[in-house]
Amino acid sequence: MSEFSNGTASNVGRAAGAALSGVGEMKEQLGEAASRARSKVDGVRKPIADKLHDTAGKVREHADRISDAAGTAADRLEASANYVKSRDARRMAQDLVGVIKKHPAQALLIAGVVGFLVARAFRSKD
Repeated sequence: MSEFSNGTASNVGRAAGAALSGVGEMKEQLGEAASRARSKVDGVRKPIADKLHDTAGKVREHADRISDAAGTAADRLEASANYVKSRDARRMAQDLVGVIKKHPAQALLIAGVVGFLVARAFRSKD
């Protein structure tokens, strides 16, 4: 039985040594992979930073126009809110009829587009 335990201990020792060797190799490979990854990241950092700086400059160049557009949109939203708040449904319907009479071709086009979109929204997907 003592020969069996010596053989088993020897096998366990060899297996442990192989495992430690494998762990050492894996650690070395991971270190090399991390080093390669750092090199790649370092290689693209400057071009990415340059693109970000260029984009920031372009945004700054167009900030006035963007700001004006945002201001105009906010003004129109406020006007719409005031309109809805100050008129009841009957008055809004009368205003709509007035716009349709004033611009019949555009109203017909808009009605066609809205009808198409509603039909597509409710179409079954068989």
